[in-house]
Amino acid sequence: MGSALRDPFLAEQLANVELGEWTLSVASLNFVEIEVNRLEPRAVLEFGAGVSTVCLAHYMKKVHGNSDRVFVHTVEQNPQFAEKAVQQLKSLGLNKYVHVLHAPVRQQLIEGKQTRCYDLSASFAQTVPKAIQFDFLVIDGPVGEPGAPIPGDPSTRFGTLPLVRSWVKPGSSFLLDDGLRDTELGVAKEWSKLPYLQVDGVRLVGRGLVSGKFR
Repeated sequence: MGSALRDPFLAEQLANVELGEWTLSVASLNFVEIEVNRLEPRAVLEFGAGVSTVCLAHYMKKVHGNSDRVFVHTVEQNPQFAEKAVQQLKSLGLNKYVHVLHAPVRQQLIEGKQTRCYDLSASFAQTVPKAIQFDFLVIDGPVGEPGAPIPGDPSTRFGTLPLVRSWVKPGSSFLLDDGLRDTELGVAKEWSKLPYLQVDGVRLVGRGLVSGKFR
């Protein structure tokens, strides 16, 4: 439950929220908090909106203080989930720190592979200036279709980092949730083949967090 979060504010506000089934686990969110405090990123990019979005906004506010700057940009494939995240942020006074972007998932060619991932071709490019240069990324989406991926094909999460490469500062860290699943381990293997990504391994936290950096 949210009451187990190490941050007192979030533990109180999310006390009755069950974490870990469709969201990052308590252990993973606590680890993300430690990483935000350690790295002090200027701009966070998240794939998959939800409770983690609220937590990231609060973590960034604690690091940087009250500001008119957007700290977190989050991409969500489900419009209802995107709206729910917005409402949660508003209820806690954190909405001004977050830009929630709805982006559907479609089949596309990414780094020579046919795969399904967020359609960022129009909405992302129009609303997120490349001058932002994200320096911390958390990937917990998109959600794959039942039975996906097809054997031999990368999971839908493979395309996330390649799609936003132009918006990411070299040396930036990323975390991929569900890092102990076969599909995410497959994603990590494919990422390690790309010259601009460095996969460091899997943190044994929660359901596993694949960690790495942009070269």
